[in-house]
Amino acid sequence: MEEGGEEGSEEVEVEVEVTGGSHLSPATLDLGDGTKVTLQPLLQHPSLTDLWSAKVKHQYSAPGEYRPRVEVSNPVSRLQADLNTTIHVHLLPQTYQATPLLPILTPTTAHKSPRSPLNIS
Repeated sequence: MEEGGEEGSEEVEVEVEVTGGSHLSPATLDLGDGTKVTLQPLLQHPSLTDLWSAKVKHQYSAPGEYRPRVEVSNPVSRLQADLNTTIHVHLLPQTYQATPLLPILTPTTAHKSPRSPLNIS
């Protein structure tokens, strides 16, 4: 869904829509990385009982595939369901610059004589 940088993923927005049921309590969204968020409805349809949607923004800190789950309940029952999406997080590798510890030598003059060793300067 989103691709991230060195500090973690870019911010991901997850939208949850709950339809049906009555007297629903706020939903709990498990983002798949151990983060759980209580969702309050942003939009509640006035003519239908307990039809609402909510959005949450989240930043994942490790690469991987995440499958968010939502849990909603009322006084009679509780329902858990996977969202129909998988969030793929790919962290970009950090960039390093290598600096040689010794200067790189290139042969400019080389000669061999019986009295002197090979010179490279």
